[in-house]
Amino acid sequence: MSNLSPIPSVLLDRPEQTSVQEWNQAILSMIRDLHDLTQTGTHRNSWGLTILRTVYTADSDVSFPLVVKRIDEYLRQWITKSTTPTTASSTISDLAAQSGEELLARLSHTILEDRQALDGATLEADYAAFQDWVQQNGDSESHNSRYRIALVIDQQSLDDTMKLPEAGSDVYYKEKLVSCCKGLTRWGIDRRQDTPWFYVAPALLASLWFSVMHQEMALKLTQISQDPPVFEMTTPLHRSPIWPAGGK
Repeated sequence: MSNLSPIPSVLLDRPEQTSVQEWNQAILSMIRDLHDLTQTGTHRNSWGLTILRTVYTADSDVSFPLVVKRIDEYLRQWITKSTTPTTASSTISDLAAQSGEELLARLSHTILEDRQALDGATLEADYAAFQDWVQQNGDSESHNSRYRIALVIDQQSLDDTMKLPEAGSDVYYKEKLVSCCKGLTRWGIDRRQDTPWFYVAPALLASLWFSVMHQEMALKLTQISQDPPVFEMTTPLHRSPIWPAGGK
């Protein structure tokens, strides 16, 4: 997906007589950020993941599209659940619904496939490939998360992601919080990190994507190993390993 048409201005202007608390609903902030922070490079007014495929077996020809679809469904579910505020005026509810529809319509992923260069590639080679792609297609200084973070889908990521429940399945929410993909972030996004690699929980990828635009990477990661340094996305399970007790 290349540059898209501008986001409707009605979704960007703060309504009159709207409290700051209401306006801070996540979905309204996200649509504004999409307008404000994606105006460089070749993916303006859209959002989505940059995904590097690093396994090219016959089996992966079947499973890779299924994994991308499952991850996409998790992102879409997160947007849908964020669309309806729990307490808001009808004006805010309408804006949230329209913003959610715009975000879903503007979600499209960039798939980097190159059997010769990426088949079985090291993480360092994946990182270099991502850097090269950003230089050719994006803007290395952009706030657009498409140019800041990427997923690396290898055989282990394929296997682990397919073990995740479907996004819409009726299971305990904690079962959807597994970190099962490899992610990378370009140097300079968060200099407190000792490594650009981290493990990704698809259930929270939408939240991560919009946080990265504000350079809030460190707030979304937990270090789980010191030597070598290993990070993974922070989930409610890190704050309370037994959460939730019975909710979904």
